[in-house]
Amino acid sequence: VGIEATLLNSRLTVNAEYYNRKTVDMLLSYPMATSTGFNGYNANVGDMRNSGFEFEIRGTAIRTDDFVWNISWMGSTVKNKVLKLTNTAPEIIKGVYSIKEGMPINTFYMAKSAGVDPATGAQLYWVYDKDENGNIINERISDDYSKASTSKYYQGNRIPDLYGSIGTDFSYKGFDLSVLTSYSIGGKIYDSLYTGSMNAQYATNTWNKHQLRRWQKPGDITDVPRVEINGSYTTTDRFLVDASYFAIKNITLGYSLPKDWMRKAKLGNVRVFGSIDNLALFSHLKGMDPQYNFKGETDYSYTPNKTYSFGVEINF
Repeated sequence: VGIEATLLNSRLTVNAEYYNRKTVDMLLSYPMATSTGFNGYNANVGDMRNSGFEFEIRGTAIRTDDFVWNISWMGSTVKNKVLKLTNTAPEIIKGVYSIKEGMPINTFYMAKSAGVDPATGAQLYWVYDKDENGNIINERISDDYSKASTSKYYQGNRIPDLYGSIGTDFSYKGFDLSVLTSYSIGGKIYDSLYTGSMNAQYATNTWNKHQLRRWQKPGDITDVPRVEINGSYTTTDRFLVDASYFAIKNITLGYSLPKDWMRKAKLGNVRVFGSIDNLALFSHLKGMDPQYNFKGETDYSYTPNKTYSFGVEINF
């Protein structure tokens, strides 16, 4: 369902839509015991629903004979819910993710950090027991990682509250400038690469600089536990990072040669331009790129290359 409107002598355009989409027999990887020789198999395991709003606002802030300034803002929201899992238990747990009826797909499911013990530097966890009905009881703080590995909590997902793009373009006489940015607000991401650099496993591994604020002596107050050799721990929400970001995707500057010159040269138009792609990415953890998926994980992949381009457009 949508609405479109053009206002103020065509200087403002608004498009807004609400969508509600149900997916039936969604194809997912169903986990198997690794003793079988396989991690899982693809199967049609259930139904889910996506709903939300999408909007686009375009406006001309300034319009004169020589100068024009346009602005655009696009945004989208997503609300996801698993409606049903078929031929399986009502929950599929794989790694740090849970797919459960009534919850968003790929909800993070892991232990919850309770900070660092200032006396010993040990990682602390929230742990609990369960009664005969499966209800959580006796919730407490402990440094027992094995108990924490069975005391897991649902801790949000990658789906942002709002994401989209913001663009603007200017033209002044023969010059033109355009800027395109993208953004995402909300959601979480599990940065396994950050986790590995904070718990280096091999002698040649490089530590993350955040280890400089680790616990080192009794009384230290910090969120980074002591460094251990062959230490044991379980994954916690300590490594869930805010997935919000702002990226400058493109900046292009151009100049069109005067039309009088073009008529003398018997050409339609000649434009010289320079462009920069993927200029900058601002996120909550330096080096982390949350752009490429909504599952909420990172991988050993290259971030988008920063590219400089120069060219000439000739129309006859």
